[in-house]
Amino acid sequence: MKRWLPFFSLFVLLWGCSGTPFLVGNFEKEYRPKVKTVALLPFEFSTGNALAEEHDQFLEETITRSIAGGDSLHTYVFPSRARMRLQLSNLEGRSFLKVPASQLGELFSAEVLLFSKVIRLYRSEGSNPTTREIGAAKFQRRGAELLAEFRLVETATGKLLWRYRVRRFGEDVETVSQRVGQAAAEAWPL
Repeated sequence: MKRWLPFFSLFVLLWGCSGTPFLVGNFEKEYRPKVKTVALLPFEFSTGNALAEEHDQFLEETITRSIAGGDSLHTYVFPSRARMRLQLSNLEGRSFLKVPASQLGELFSAEVLLFSKVIRLYRSEGSNPTTREIGAAKFQRRGAELLAEFRLVETATGKLLWRYRVRRFGEDVETVSQRVGQAAAEAWPL
């Protein structure tokens, strides 16, 4: 009996510890804070991009709806509401990067902020080496190209949690904005 006691104790120890009392996600992923509210701030547009400024409302609406679509775990403050709150707090004319994340977090009652920037929106009729203008790229696609960047910042610490840059091509501005929204939603970390 004494001879089997160490084996029996080891068996009981292994049997009791074999179950996983805590469900843990992927250990390779970075720290994810427990987030309930996300403020999707109004988009910033690079200066001099007339096409982006012409379609600014449509781009904001399409891309933010794609990101928030189907997510019932978080509450989202959309750009239209964010713009209204910024007007009320006299912060509308200032760049979001100059306002501390904690101040914006208090304003929107949000744990994280999504900063979005349209870097380039370009429409081309296409070209090939025989029809291109001097100094243009060898080949250009026909249609629209959208390059956007998204940054997710924790309001309590100001820590950058996620950064994603995406470029998509499409036939027109509507198609390309939907593709950028889908790509951002697929890469969305929350």
